[in-house]
Amino acid sequence: MTITFWTEDKIVKAEKLWKEGLSAREIATLFGSKKNTVINMAHRNRDRFPSRQDLASASEGRPACPADPPPRPRHAGDPVGRACDDAARAEHRWACGAMSQVTPRETEVIRWMAAGKTAAEIGTILGISPITVNTHIANAKMKLGVFKETALVAAALRNGIIR
Repeated sequence: MTITFWTEDKIVKAEKLWKEGLSAREIATLFGSKKNTVINMAHRNRDRFPSRQDLASASEGRPACPADPPPRPRHAGDPVGRACDDAARAEHRWACGAMSQVTPRETEVIRWMAAGKTAAEIGTILGISPITVNTHIANAKMKLGVFKETALVAAALRNGIIR
């Protein structure tokens, strides 16, 4: 494995491979690199590397979700800025309909989170491990486009996933 410097021509080639359905690992192998370097490059160029969900919706003829709304301007020390941006992003993605549906199990986990339960408590209640609970939480956060658990619950409430 060598260090890969992402020049414009390499990014264009990787973008084409990504849109053909190759995974980050497969692209890394072709470039003689590591999977994480491909993931980091794709993240830095996320406007050119659509999510797999957006690629699937485009192939099915559904409109892809337009770009996320820009973060609102804020001053240093703004305690709620990121949470507000998360909530706006989640509402935008939900409204455009291009994201995956939250599963019934993820909905159940979110409902218990809203009731103030920890991952360990939710795991005991549902008969699953806390690690599995955290996996459900991570998947739901990804689907709703949020980064924090409080924003996840807020987005779920706002979009009618939970009551």
